[in-house]
Amino acid sequence: MSLASLPALTRNTLPVEPLPTAALALAVAATVQKHAGLVVAVAGDEQQAYRLEAELRFLLGRDWPVVHLQDTETLPFDPFSPHQEILSERLAALHRLPDTHRGALIVTADALLQRLPPVAWLQGRTFFLKQGQKLDPQALRERLVAAGYQSVSQVQSQGEFAARGSLLDLFPMGSADAFRLDWFDDEIESIKSFDPESQRSQETVPEVRLLPAREFPTDREGLETFRRNYREYFPGDLSRSRVYADVGKALMPGGIEAYLSLFFPERATAVLADYLPEDSLWLALTELEPKLHADWQQIEERRSRYDGNIERPLMAAADVFLKPDQAAEQLARFPLQRVGLATGDT
Repeated sequence: MSLASLPALTRNTLPVEPLPTAALALAVAATVQKHAGLVVAVAGDEQQAYRLEAELRFLLGRDWPVVHLQDTETLPFDPFSPHQEILSERLAALHRLPDTHRGALIVTADALLQRLPPVAWLQGRTFFLKQGQKLDPQALRERLVAAGYQSVSQVQSQGEFAARGSLLDLFPMGSADAFRLDWFDDEIESIKSFDPESQRSQETVPEVRLLPAREFPTDREGLETFRRNYREYFPGDLSRSRVYADVGKALMPGGIEAYLSLFFPERATAVLADYLPEDSLWLALTELEPKLHADWQQIEERRSRYDGNIERPLMAAADVFLKPDQAAEQLARFPLQRVGLATGDT
């Protein structure tokens, strides 16, 4: 049976007959093909999301893009940050979304409770380096540091750069490849991909896209905004606050993502729906309401567990995550279809 011959799914907010896992990807793929917009498939957990991503890439081929906004793989209020590779993939996905007008976006229900950087901030902090471009190497290094990139002796992972004479090795966030830039005076003479393991140059490329290294600003303005908002949110003696002291030194302590909103003026953040183009469609692959309430209960429980640390005071749960009713407001912005799993399937 071809995907085109699959029956259309009814567009409403009522559950339809549950599907076994073998048919779920086919149903999602058929919806992607028929819907004149982006289809946002909301999975119950990351395991289901990864499986669906692999199946959709096989079923849809190159005709429709498949974007996976990965989970951070950290628990609420964890005192450590997501892996750099995960941050890289998330930033690439978020940057891509506003211009993805067809295809599939795969997220977990948790993503509906997450606060995200403002769309305009992420789009405005993205820039390109091109062969033949006039650019002072020192100015670029300073800009990379301000964007949160780490200066290292040898580039190994996303968010790092290394300068050696007229060469600058760079592993951009959101990129699967590292690049080597060679200057002649103040002009980028060549850009080549290179293998971080062998450190050998490979193919010549015309340009490189640079995303910020984190989901919040780490330049001077961002740090000043954080400190100002932090003082307003946590009034009193800050001498024992390690978080406040570290950020003042441009050091990002583990778990700094729990203070995301403090890096932006008026603590303004975005939600997933803000990144979606018009004509998007929610496709729920799990019972969203109980899942969102269970996630919110875990958020509150973990905040209570970590609360009381003077060196790392916590913001209120509602200032770090969205409440279930706020997530429901997101869902109301676009049409919603539901596709269930058969009993016993995971």
